[in-house]
Amino acid sequence: MFTVPGRSGRTSLALVAFAGAAILVAALVGVPAARERDSAVQRLHALRGTADDADMVVRLLRQATLEQAIPDPDAATHAAEVKTTQALLADALDRLAARAAAEPMLRPQVGAMVALAQSRRDDLARPGGGDPAARGRLVVAQGRANIHAARLAADELAGLAAQCEAAERATIEHQGDRIDLALMALAMALAALFGAAAIRQRAWRAGSGPLQQAATALDLARNDAPIGMGLLDRNLVFIAANPALAAMLGDPGGLTGRSIAEATPPAARGLLPVLRRALGGQGGDLVSGSRPEPVAGRTLEIPGLLPGAPSRHWFVGIRPIGLMSPYPAGLSITVVDMTDRLRAEAESAALMRELNHRVKNTFATVQSLAAQSLRGAEGDLGRFSDVFSGRLMALARSHDLQIAEGFQGADLADVAAAALQPFRARGQIAIDGVPAVTVRPGQAQALVMALHELGTNARRHGALSVPEGRVTLCWDHLPEADGIRLSWLERGGPILDGPPRRPGFGLRLLERALEHDLGAGAEVTLRFCRAGLSCEMRFQPIGAAALVPA
Repeated sequence: MFTVPGRSGRTSLALVAFAGAAILVAALVGVPAARERDSAVQRLHALRGTADDADMVVRLLRQATLEQAIPDPDAATHAAEVKTTQALLADALDRLAARAAAEPMLRPQVGAMVALAQSRRDDLARPGGGDPAARGRLVVAQGRANIHAARLAADELAGLAAQCEAAERATIEHQGDRIDLALMALAMALAALFGAAAIRQRAWRAGSGPLQQAATALDLARNDAPIGMGLLDRNLVFIAANPALAAMLGDPGGLTGRSIAEATPPAARGLLPVLRRALGGQGGDLVSGSRPEPVAGRTLEIPGLLPGAPSRHWFVGIRPIGLMSPYPAGLSITVVDMTDRLRAEAESAALMRELNHRVKNTFATVQSLAAQSLRGAEGDLGRFSDVFSGRLMALARSHDLQIAEGFQGADLADVAAAALQPFRARGQIAIDGVPAVTVRPGQAQALVMALHELGTNARRHGALSVPEGRVTLCWDHLPEADGIRLSWLERGGPILDGPPRRPGFGLRLLERALEHDLGAGAEVTLRFCRAGLSCEMRFQPIGAAALVPA
């Protein structure tokens, strides 16, 4: 416990005045900062999902083109599919328009996407004549150019949205620092008021010297404070320090009587420059004509206190003490360790973005699976239940796999095992491939769904429909060392007469959607040989440029 000898009525009055000034600073800084941060948070929430909605517009334009080019023979089903696609497209465009209204920078790209979507709807709405095949080729040709332009606009929109989000996050961080400064001012005001009360009660023990007077105020709240507080003299030697500051500086045994450079050299490298400026000197010497510079609140990166330890981020406030002479008698320092908070905020923001993206994609995928399964069931509810449940469980296995890997990609062997789990009970499937092949999350989901469709088809019509049938799934590096070749081969099943007369959802998935989902340059080849179905997929996984040929 620090004592203050001498009379100190004026010091008590000064502490009360200081507390009032600190409260005023907190009000002037904290309230506007809180309002601006809330506004930035709302703008950031409005911007999130822009890239996802832009991608959805491009996918829906592609889907609308395919539906018009290759219509379903059932006119009622085709009309329902077209109506659903148009409704989803309108909803996605409405969401983009709402974001553009809130952020003017996005308006040109959103306007371009709306114009492209309207142009595509107008092209598809024109009555067709002549040969249906020629009409389908014309629709696809026109749609390809329109979709390419929409893809470019979507990429530009995603880039602009990312820039806007970065600006809003910077605003939130800056205003958060100002709010922390306001809270710091309130804490200092509270300490000053307690100090003034203690000085008045112990006036007979009041001492002389501004450092001892400040030490009394600090002593009232220092032991239990969750932030580091200390006093240093003009030579940057600790007069007092609470346990929290001692723990931050890596010397829980005590700092009193030791210089900051001696007590904790790593932290001193980050703190000494601002401490010396606050004293009005450089390099430890007082400079004639220089003025003390209080540090109202600044975030500093402090090197790790132990070799190999990560750096820390401290929010530091420094004030001179005793300015009766040209230079202060010492400094008060307040430190808040912000490292864990900043890391938690970054992790939480990343998790929320990823969760939002995954949920939207999952809803869209489930909706598509339900629609396609219902169309393929041709009114048979029992068949619809079996088909849709199988596809839904495959999607669930894909999500389980990605969650286990933290949405950072998945090993191709694990993807194959998850996709074919329901079909391996009788030991008719052999899986073999080169190790350590990691695919992206989107590729993992696409492969699980594609392999599930191949397995379902094999169990109904192919090699898995008879006891003697066998299926081989293997993968290896392509000779040019820039990708992976994955092969599905069926043997021993019923003789095939060629492709099915009426392709179902699984065939459409393999022939039309899989190449897009596997990424740029992907190729998918289906062969309906008499001996059995084969499927070859070529694509680039994560780190494809570093692959070495087998």
